[in-house]
Amino acid sequence: MANSRNPPPFSPKAAILGDNQFPAMMRRYNRADQVSMLQKLFETYSGLNLTVPTDKPVAIAGLERRLEKSGFGPAPYGLFDDHHRGLLWQRCGNSLQRIKYPAKRAVPSWSWMAYHGPIQYMDLPTQGVEWLDRLVAISKPCNDHGSRNTALKIVVNKLSHRELDNESWRLQLDDPESTDMQDLMCVVVGRHADRGKGSTEYYAILVTPQFQGGYQRVGIGRLERRHVKHAKIRLEGYLV
Repeated sequence: MANSRNPPPFSPKAAILGDNQFPAMMRRYNRADQVSMLQKLFETYSGLNLTVPTDKPVAIAGLERRLEKSGFGPAPYGLFDDHHRGLLWQRCGNSLQRIKYPAKRAVPSWSWMAYHGPIQYMDLPTQGVEWLDRLVAISKPCNDHGSRNTALKIVVNKLSHRELDNESWRLQLDDPESTDMQDLMCVVVGRHADRGKGSTEYYAILVTPQFQGGYQRVGIGRLERRHVKHAKIRLEGYLV
């Protein structure tokens, strides 16, 4: 059980630089606080300016190993145990630019490590969120040329663009200038029912088709039921 009496302060920058109290000190916090710490850690890391952008996964590998040895992992591409929350990140600035990795080192689009620029995680309720389908990670081709990376098996839903026309604030696109809104679909990750308002909010990854059965992430959204078209037949695919 976490010890709530005078837990040590948490500094994301100190953790990245090699604080010898990290990550052991995290055990003195409850699980919700631990998740928040991991998110702040990755938010801070995403904002660092690396000389070579493609070194991002390599540079953070040592930190991930320390976390895994302490029971906070494994963390493929910056995704930990609470992987549903970990997938709901968004840009901080005007846009995120995709990093051009070599084919053999391809980073999946669902990871913030695939992009150049700072990110932040969606502000979600700490309790009462119903997380939906388990997102199974498998190795799949990530393009038409046969390159592979870690893909997530997903269920894809179409969006009601008519309903969203006047509510674009619900969509947070990674690169608004290069996204075709007509191709936009979503993967519902979780939902939260507000009994007082009598409504349910959906937390979703926004995707577009990349190749047959394969989809790429292009953002996240806070949606309501009327925004999501639930098909009678599940449309399954892979987020690569």
